[in-house]
Amino acid sequence: MKMQIKTIILLYMAALICYGQQNDGLFNDDLLLKQKIAGKLLLDQEDRYIIHQEDSPIKLEKIELIANSAGVLTTPQFIYKGEVDEQAAPLVVDLSAFSALINDADYSSISPDDGGQFYVSQAFDVRLIGMLRSIDYIENISYELRFGADDEGLALEYMGSGGIFEVPFTAWDLNGTPDDRLDDIQIIPNIYTLDGDTSWGIKGGNYSPWELNVAEESDVIYLHYPQTSYADFVQAYREQVATNQVDPDIYYKHLRDMIFRRITINSLEANPLSTINMLNDLPRPKPGTVIRWTFQIASYAPRVLTRTPVYGAIGDELYYYARINSYPRPTFNLVMAPAGMTINSSGVLDWTPTDGYEGKQQITVEASNAQGSIQEDLDMWIDTYPWEGKNHNNNNVECTVFNSSYVGWVNTSPWGDGFIYKDINGLYSGQLFVAQSDSQISGYCYSGKTYNHYATLSQVVSVPSQINYFDQAFRSEYDDRRAEKPLGIKIIQHSYSKSTAPDDDYIIMDYEIVNTNTELLNGIYIALFMDWDVGDYNLNLAGYDATRQLSYMFESGEVTNPYHYGVALLTGEVSGHTISPNFADNSELFNQMHEIAALPSDPSEYNALLTTDPYDIPAGDAVRVVFAILGGDSESDLQSNADAAHAVNLNRVPVVENTIEDQTLAVGGYIYERDLNAEPLVFMDHDKDNLSYGAESSNSVVASANVSGSVLTITPLAQGNSTIIVTADDGHEGVNTTSFEVSIIAGPSISTGSASNVTAVSATVNGTINPNGYATHVCFEYGESTGYGDTIWADQTPVSGTSTQSVTAAIADLNVETNYHYRLIAQNDLIKVEGSDQQFTTAAYPANISLSYSLTFPIRSNASDYLSTDYRIIGIPGESTDRTIKDLLSGLQDIDWQVYWDNGAAVNYLVEFDGGDSFQLKAGRAFWLIHKGTWSIDLSVPSAALNNEDQVEITLHNGWNLITNPFNVSIAWTDVQQANSVTRPIFYFAGTSSWQQPTSFEPYKGYYFFNESDLSVLKIPYKLLFSKPEIEQDITWLVRITMKSELVEDGLTYFGISERAEKDLDDLDFRKPRATGPIPTVFFPHPEWDRRYSSFARDIRPPIEDIEIWEFSVYAGAMKKIQLSFSAIEEVPDELDIVLLNCEKLDYLDLCKQAEYSFKPVKKNSCFKILVGSREYVQDEINKYIPTEFDLGTNFPNPFNPSTTIPVSIPSKATVSLKVYNLLGQEVNTLFEGVLDIGRHYFSWDGSNYADVKLPSGMYICRLTTPTGMSIARKMVYIK
Repeated sequence: MKMQIKTIILLYMAALICYGQQNDGLFNDDLLLKQKIAGKLLLDQEDRYIIHQEDSPIKLEKIELIANSAGVLTTPQFIYKGEVDEQAAPLVVDLSAFSALINDADYSSISPDDGGQFYVSQAFDVRLIGMLRSIDYIENISYELRFGADDEGLALEYMGSGGIFEVPFTAWDLNGTPDDRLDDIQIIPNIYTLDGDTSWGIKGGNYSPWELNVAEESDVIYLHYPQTSYADFVQAYREQVATNQVDPDIYYKHLRDMIFRRITINSLEANPLSTINMLNDLPRPKPGTVIRWTFQIASYAPRVLTRTPVYGAIGDELYYYARINSYPRPTFNLVMAPAGMTINSSGVLDWTPTDGYEGKQQITVEASNAQGSIQEDLDMWIDTYPWEGKNHNNNNVECTVFNSSYVGWVNTSPWGDGFIYKDINGLYSGQLFVAQSDSQISGYCYSGKTYNHYATLSQVVSVPSQINYFDQAFRSEYDDRRAEKPLGIKIIQHSYSKSTAPDDDYIIMDYEIVNTNTELLNGIYIALFMDWDVGDYNLNLAGYDATRQLSYMFESGEVTNPYHYGVALLTGEVSGHTISPNFADNSELFNQMHEIAALPSDPSEYNALLTTDPYDIPAGDAVRVVFAILGGDSESDLQSNADAAHAVNLNRVPVVENTIEDQTLAVGGYIYERDLNAEPLVFMDHDKDNLSYGAESSNSVVASANVSGSVLTITPLAQGNSTIIVTADDGHEGVNTTSFEVSIIAGPSISTGSASNVTAVSATVNGTINPNGYATHVCFEYGESTGYGDTIWADQTPVSGTSTQSVTAAIADLNVETNYHYRLIAQNDLIKVEGSDQQFTTAAYPANISLSYSLTFPIRSNASDYLSTDYRIIGIPGESTDRTIKDLLSGLQDIDWQVYWDNGAAVNYLVEFDGGDSFQLKAGRAFWLIHKGTWSIDLSVPSAALNNEDQVEITLHNGWNLITNPFNVSIAWTDVQQANSVTRPIFYFAGTSSWQQPTSFEPYKGYYFFNESDLSVLKIPYKLLFSKPEIEQDITWLVRITMKSELVEDGLTYFGISERAEKDLDDLDFRKPRATGPIPTVFFPHPEWDRRYSSFARDIRPPIEDIEIWEFSVYAGAMKKIQLSFSAIEEVPDELDIVLLNCEKLDYLDLCKQAEYSFKPVKKNSCFKILVGSREYVQDEINKYIPTEFDLGTNFPNPFNPSTTIPVSIPSKATVSLKVYNLLGQEVNTLFEGVLDIGRHYFSWDGSNYADVKLPSGMYICRLTTPTGMSIARKMVYIK
């Protein structure tokens, strides 16, 4: 599980950066250099450049000493643009200016009264000033130094030999009080006691070494570094000038270590320094002493200080401060960023990367103020796992290894312990380098690159050792995707250590470099880079033992570390060895990877590079390179330890790649077989040795274990348990084992029972089973001989438990009067058990069937009171050609009952009962029936005749047919479809529930079936009475439209998408059946598909490209209210909008937000459209229908009596009036006055006036008045 580390990357300005480097290229390249040698700090060039921009001056206004002020502090240094005092030693930009300063005899004091311009210098306090300005954009720059009370704001820590107190300092505005504004900020410098006296000072840290010494004299505040004096520095500088040997390092030392500054304040009116002088005898500064510096800053446009790469890992919360500087404060905007990233008003990026964001991310931040704007481009690398390290510790040696190829790494978080030999560290950092040319090098150590070149692929995990007898091993993986030009390699890193002599003085670094490309990688050099720091690293010397391929380092002179440290190459040949203070560039580094360079003779700090032969790595293959990192008491001891490392058998023991799961077998059941050389491998040998295998059973009575070649076989013998031990041997002293458990149980007990419910074409077979505690599948085999041939699963399968259970299966599709054999079969993962054979004989096809059925109808006073929804479709099983439907009815036609037959025509399709052949009770014929009260039948009729294929044939005509099931048992409609090679469904009329689409073809019920294939007969199979319907699987998504009215509910309308659908009519589209009379319904009108039968219940289209439009109609008559609901909207893909458009009212509804819509019909047929597509195309289609202007439509009907409907179109929400006038211009009625929403609205007028009195016949004027005063009029003719 990856560590969830909250990564906080607050990149302020270089002031905080100087306090310590951050890992993995978080800051600018200069600061990535190892900053630990005195005088070698390389200042941030971009910071310096920004500070000295002419359009952003910072002017010193005054310096004040204030007592008892709630204040703050920073201690800036200044360059005085005028005559200078040599003792002031202001910092300078170049050596020539500094030389002039030293040799100039013209002195003057530095004072605000001199009238010169003071600018912040490029030295360390610039970083503090810049930080305050950059982070919180302080609008009024006033800084104060305040010494707190004895127990207020003080925290004790130890640094070196002196006690250091950290005191919080806060920068406030000019009023000197905290006001919770954004310009409030807290800075933490250190207050400490100077060595050798009791005075106090303020120090910034290792890389910002300034101090305020208040005890020297009453009118001067000194800013200096306590380890030297300005006089010493000037003397050293003049000596070098005299000998023409000016060392640039001295210049940097001037900027860093040897600052000796003072600011004269004798012109101030109030000078409480006498109080400060008293501090010599006090343990800490007197509370309430305050020094204030006041500045004035000019406005300037945003500018980028540095473009710094940022590092993070999946799951880690990441903060980054956009390094953009401006005054006043800019506003920030993310122009380009990963999903979920935010930026606040202070420019802080906040993001927690999730899976899928591994790799390089591009981010663009824009900052703007009144002076202008700028964009900062950031590179952010997101690793799969955080960078982490784990420690080897084998008594004599400790060493940290990381999942990014680093070894040691004592510089930054995550911290490492270096390489510690006998409690003394000798390593700063090391890393693996892989190179093909000077332009393709993967690896990073102080080379000025922006990223660590290796991306983590795993954590560092503890694993079993692959080298015999080594007792500690770690494994990690990484690749070089982060390199500027990746080679396309993955490194599998193993490291090993041993806690017993003679192998406890080193660790082994084992690298497997995998070529992940599709082509050969040739000429690959592999090196281990080591930055040794043995004692005083400036006094290091190096050695090289070619015989042992050993590179080593030690301290010369008066040693503080008596030990030797080194690296030995244990595989391959050395191709290059170099000892160098640094590597200037990739070209120099690559050249030194294939040459043995001479050893330097002078002590210094050195890096070592030990390289092995160039390798050719085929695609998908790997090369293995092994080093030992060693320590020794002396050179000879180090060589002895190297000899011990070379003596190690580097053959890698086979590792258990995948364990074998515990097995359960049954007595007499299946044997267990496993090919140990097949994927997934049980053992992996990374040396590609041919493995030999063996196996042993701890209880050979219960199970036997054997290996033949690479195939392991376990044979169950008796109930019980055994441990199986499997061994792999590589033939080179590499042996490993794995084990697993086997449990042998009893198999299921079964018995085949007698058959029941035997008919002419079907039977039920029975049996019993005791699974004996193991889940078991149960089936029956059957056929006309003991060879069986057919199988059917038992209804209860699978079964489990330890008791005896009954199992059954219904067999259909049997031949009439035929003898069948059958038996019970029980099968699980362990065993297959076969039951005894049993027999049954099917019966003959029955000549007659008994009918018994009743159907309830309402009882109404008059025949005319019956509704269309009262009708039902009925049918009679069997075949009685000597009877008509009237023979099954009692009472009088048109009074007690009425029957219709459908002749299939497009119009005039209902045929009223006339006693003709159409109403005979032929096989499969159905009728519309209305009956006064309950209708019942109870009689015996002849069975319908079977053809040669045991099918009943129902006579059909083209178009719609009323059919029924000729058998007295239900049939799956899919069996009928299959027998006739048709796809059309059947429809059943359920009255107020309207039409339904059943999957079962039931007796006594009548159904509509549309014959579009010119079938003369519909074959109903007798053998498949028990088969189950299949479920349609080829619809991508399907939405159901349900219409509810006060009379009926219609839920038989669908639209959707299928990969196999066509734009035109196909087998996925269904027609809508018709009723005996007009009832509310929903349908898709498609006269272009079928002019005669144009109403469809289902409309399926191919996948949507831009937009798809379904038009449907709602036939509702004069209903008061209709409700439409849409189910399964969630099946429509999220990227598609789905909108309902009312073509009459010209309004629309987003069905993703609301899936129900209610309306009052204004016509018998209301038109709607479903729009499905991308948002842009859907909106374009909506815009075609929305009114663009006010309009008063023509009323309908016109002329009218008793009422007429008047349409009004509204382009936007508005207050309107609709009134009626006579031809004299007199207002007779107001139909509407108020606010209308966008769309088309309908109003009704029945010819009455305000008093609800009918007006005389004649012409009337209807007038619409809009908010703009526009008036639209229409003529209406009223006829009584």
